[in-house]
Amino acid sequence: MPQADNTLRVILPGKLIDGIGDKVQEGMAVAVQGNTIRWVGPASQAEGLDSDGAGRETLEFPGGTLLPGLFDIHTHTNMPGDGRTDEEVNQDNDEIRLLRSARNTAAAVASGVTTMCDCGSWNRTGFALKEGLAEGLVEGPRVLVSGPPVTVTGGHLWYMGGEADGVDGVRKRVRHLIEQGRTSSRSPPRAAAP
Repeated sequence: MPQADNTLRVILPGKLIDGIGDKVQEGMAVAVQGNTIRWVGPASQAEGLDSDGAGRETLEFPGGTLLPGLFDIHTHTNMPGDGRTDEEVNQDNDEIRLLRSARNTAAAVASGVTTMCDCGSWNRTGFALKEGLAEGLVEGPRVLVSGPPVTVTGGHLWYMGGEADGVDGVRKRVRHLIEQGRTSSRSPPRAAAP
């Protein structure tokens, strides 16, 4: 398994939006080591940061603006966004849908999205995408997955595989989705009741 890159990266943007204050800041720096933001402060103090023996790199973006990652809270990663109707996309197979989801999540993270919610996907493709992201097989942001939308027979997005009718049918469908979510999180499956 490859070692995580522990280089201390000092980012010097032209402007910084930290998401806390209401003003754009200039003359600031952000230090990132591994996957952790270690420090944020005046650029004049960045040179004195200790890298704990790791390499050090300074990245200057005088014309750029640095801001926290974006959240896209309503997506359907299986969808192509090419003008086809849902019913037309329903003709695709799950393998194509999963590949499309991988492409869409890579495009999302490249545009600054660090968290996205997949609010409905065909069958098990959303959970498979999440597994691929966790294993590093697919590039993308953190993805929260609901699986197929729970809907009445013939209801909105019925063709994604989440139809359920009545209280018992909805309970059964929700339990099934929870179990798929557990499995995709790599937690051990729950033991069956005796």
